[in-house]
Amino acid sequence: MHSRGTVWAPPRSEVEGADRVGHATDIRHRRLEGGIGNIANVIDRATVHHVARLARLRLDEAEEERMQSELNAILTAVEQLQDLDLDGVEPTSHVIALKNVLREDVPTPSLPQELALREGPDVQGDGFVVPKIG
Repeated sequence: MHSRGTVWAPPRSEVEGADRVGHATDIRHRRLEGGIGNIANVIDRATVHHVARLARLRLDEAEEERMQSELNAILTAVEQLQDLDLDGVEPTSHVIALKNVLREDVPTPSLPQELALREGPDVQGDGFVVPKIG
């Protein structure tokens, strides 16, 4: 678990093309002073450009600017979540409890082989003849 006020990013060695790009993840483990709001603008245009290149996205300047704003908003929201007291809250994959809505899986008798084969267009022995592939 990462300490509160730290932004985590993968180590340079785990980022594709880190050596070629040069900055890879300069936000890795950047300490934030204080609380909410200080994480804003951690993602700069160079980072947006780098991530877009890794994702093989071609973004124009307006899209890069919008993406920078959106990514910083996401990080701000994550920082707000880090401030919540979650002691005693069980981890879950969904907000609400899920239940299996399918029927119980109970074996039942299947269609008799003779009846299934009777409807086939080309039957040989105890199976269907199908065209060869390839």
